[in-house]
Amino acid sequence: MDPTLHMPLGLQAAWMNGSGMMVWENVFGAWIPWSSRDRSILRAMLPIQRRYAELFSGENWTPLVPTSQSGLFASLWEGNGLRLWTLVNRRNESVPGRLLEIEARPGEKVHDLIKGEELRPEMIEGRLRINGGIPARGIGCILAGKPAQL
Repeated sequence: MDPTLHMPLGLQAAWMNGSGMMVWENVFGAWIPWSSRDRSILRAMLPIQRRYAELFSGENWTPLVPTSQSGLFASLWEGNGLRLWTLVNRRNESVPGRLLEIEARPGEKVHDLIKGEELRPEMIEGRLRINGGIPARGIGCILAGKPAQL
């Protein structure tokens, strides 16, 4: 495996489980540095975890919801009229195209929180097809809710 694609399983697990991550680079005198890529992924995660802490610590968590591609995993948090999916690409190649299919709800907008952009999902039989891309061994985050709640 390309070492630049390495992402600690603990970082992936923290994202999928909505938990924090302790950065511990000096372990009993042994220097175990994080790569710049891992630090970058953590920097992308933290503002989302802080902004939506109430969702991540709430009762409405569904781990391992269905995704549209193999090697792509997602968890869902719901509350206060919001739905938030955390995604992890476990593959050594990027995942382009369809990521999720979600229930369409009237008045909701859908955002990619990692890229910081509103998405325009395709409506198919009452469901929204969420398209995008997640880099190899990377993360994604999709938020759906009414504009006043975002």
